[in-house]
Amino acid sequence: MITSRGCPYRCSFCSRDLFIGRKYRQRSAENVLQEIEYIVDQGYNGIIFVDDNFLLSKDRTMRIMDGIIDRNLDLNMIVEGARVDSADEKLYNKMWEAGVKLISFGIESGNPDVLSFYNKNITLDQIKKAVKLADSTGFFVSASFIIGAPFETKKHIENTIKFACSLPIDSPEFYILEYRVGSDLWKDVVEKKIIKRDDFFVKGCRENNLGIFTLDELKKMRKKAYVRFYLRPFYLLKEIIKLCKNDNFQVIRAGIPLLTKIK
Repeated sequence: MITSRGCPYRCSFCSRDLFIGRKYRQRSAENVLQEIEYIVDQGYNGIIFVDDNFLLSKDRTMRIMDGIIDRNLDLNMIVEGARVDSADEKLYNKMWEAGVKLISFGIESGNPDVLSFYNKNITLDQIKKAVKLADSTGFFVSASFIIGAPFETKKHIENTIKFACSLPIDSPEFYILEYRVGSDLWKDVVEKKIIKRDDFFVKGCRENNLGIFTLDELKKMRKKAYVRFYLRPFYLLKEIIKLCKNDNFQVIRAGIPLLTKIK
């Protein structure tokens, strides 16, 4: 479900400006609630909010969640692509009460210089606070990370893996940086004539003169990240306890494949 479009932030890898625009446009809370009621009347009990920035207007989000509660709508919901600087205990508690079971963050890196390169305008402390708050609220926490920035070394990537493992994340996604048409990164390398204007999706690897590592090396490091994350002691036990405690099996089963496709 899309309840708003646009995002005032300008992450350098994002190509949404080309298709959607940066200007934020939102539907009213009442309009959104009318659609949610229609969805429920059709027999559905799950919603994934795939807005560019669903939590940007906290007051509107609160009104939507209050409306779901007031109408006694029995829903399992997912919030995809939340920014960590929107973390708010009161808002998260309201979302949980309304039926939000999973929240997905765009974290991207465990290195301040890489976050700056991506123009994320977030800090490691903000990331830690948001993820810990989401986990303590009860949400199943998904997060995206990107490896392959042009100056990124093995130390950078190791830092990101360690950072991901240090956070109470339930399901990470590790991506190889891609220069997508319309993004600021893509525009920059087109102007520098590193890639051609009709190269719409280009991996950030040495073969494309866009990184230190080959694509094969990046794929191996991404695989290493998944192995390191999932094979930690007690991780599986922790996840089983959390899933049973919060009854998240249905939403996780439905949501993870969809989140992977969306991103």
